[in-house]
Formats: sequence, structure tokens, C-alpha cells
Amino acid sequence: MVESWRRSAPADSITPDRFRSLVLLDPNFDPEGLRVAIDGDRVLGAAYAVRRLTPMTGTDLEPEQGWIPFFFVDPAVRGRGLGRRLLTDALDWLHSHGRTRVDFSSYTPNYVLPGMD
Repeated sequence: MVESWRRSAPADSITPDRFRSLVLLDPNFDPEGLRVAIDGDRVLGAAYAVRRLTPMTGTDLEPEQGWIPFFFVDPAVRGRGLGRRLLTDALDWLHSHGRTRVDFSSYTPNYVLPGMD
């Protein structure tokens, strides 16, 4: 997945260690929220939907809130609707868990993509 991400978003590249730390080892990680498009052994794209399973210090579970910290589509398959399908699937998954508000990228404390606050 990391290699596909790097091809898809070279300006926002990620390392295996950073991916492991910010995504896989996140206490809120649910593998069902990681939507991945695969063709054979090649990752074509992914969208990560997350909801709080454990509260952040000083907050509750934010039961209405969901996040999509990242998504990407391999440049070789862009323009075919894959990104739309991945995002729709991620949003549907969040909605199925009662999330009525979804923000892109601003998932605290594990900001995967840089941004402006």
C-alpha cells in the first residue's frame, strides 16, 4: 500500500514506519474502515475511514464524527471512477456506524496529511 501511495501522491509521500504508526497502531484503527482497491497483487487505491473507538484525552467518543484521513488512486487508473467508489464506500461505512459529520484529513491526533489549522 505504501508504494502505491507514494506513486499516487509524491508530494505527500509516506514511509512504512509512519503508516504503521499513524494508521495501523492507532487505537481507533478498524481494518473494516480501510477500503482498498486491489488488482491481483497491486494496490490501485485506498480510502481510510475512521471513527473513535477510544476517546482522546479530554473528549468523548464524538459519536457523530467520522474522518477520512487520506485517500489516493494510482495515476495509472485515474479517471475511471475508482476514487469516487472508494470515497462513497468509506462514507457509507461511516454512516453505517452512525456518523453524520465527516471531515477530511483533520483527524486528531494522527494527522496523516499536512494541512493548515
